[in-house]
Amino acid sequence: MEVQSPQAKPWLVRLEAFRIGVRLGPEHVTVRDEILAVLRERVDENGEFRVRDLVVRLNPDEDLRRQWAVEKALMRLCADEELAGALVRVGLGRYRVVKS
Repeated sequence: MEVQSPQAKPWLVRLEAFRIGVRLGPEHVTVRDEILAVLRERVDENGEFRVRDLVVRLNPDEDLRRQWAVEKALMRLCADEELAGALVRVGLGRYRVVKS
């Protein structure tokens, strides 16, 4: 008597080719975007703001790395050619928003 041995792998089902699109997720928000979003509420009547006030607003957990990120982004905003000198350093820890 002859017995067929079971197959090691079952037959594969063929699928039509398809593409996987880009996965839509939350937008990437940078520290620069956060600074520009809260800058108006931190500016005083002279058009100036303190870095300390900005860091307290954007870093409520007092994370040192986050503080450095805010300070670094602020320095880059001052040197940004797109803003064309919209932020100017006035003194130690103080910046002025130049209205154009």
